[in-house]
Amino acid sequence: MRFTFGPIPSYARPHCTIQIFGIRVADLEDRLQWPLHVHGFVAARDTSDHNRNFLFNHTSDNCQVLTQQDPYLLLTGPSRAIVIIDPITIEFQLKVKSKMDPKEDEMLAFGIFNYPQTYLATHVIRSGILCDRCTIELAYAPWTPRSRRPLSVSGSSMVCG
Repeated sequence: MRFTFGPIPSYARPHCTIQIFGIRVADLEDRLQWPLHVHGFVAARDTSDHNRNFLFNHTSDNCQVLTQQDPYLLLTGPSRAIVIIDPITIEFQLKVKSKMDPKEDEMLAFGIFNYPQTYLATHVIRSGILCDRCTIELAYAPWTPRSRRPLSVSGSSMVCG
């Protein structure tokens, strides 16, 4: 996303944003087996810009290999802050390379997650989205520019940094 330098509007203010800490693929259906060669996208949309703000975006010739020991998508975004003025939507369309026919792709997860809350949390929130073939788990927290409070992450094996 590109912005041109210019005068800042008088109504511009810092807003609450959401920090995505991790996206995990879990609870595979019986026909799916590790490792998974995953491609597709996970993207956020907010009021600030209705275009997709990609968190993960890989083509079929540039898959990420997920294993049972490391089932987390490697986040490549967002390219800008995800602003919580109104509800935000996180959409995902993830596919896996077929083990039967390498030229075919199979749908892994397809859906949306709506985040309507505008409250602030003092901990990381975890939400699971049930899909036909797996569960997509999001770890996230809303963040306000006015506070510098620590976020507690308990019982997590995620590496953030």
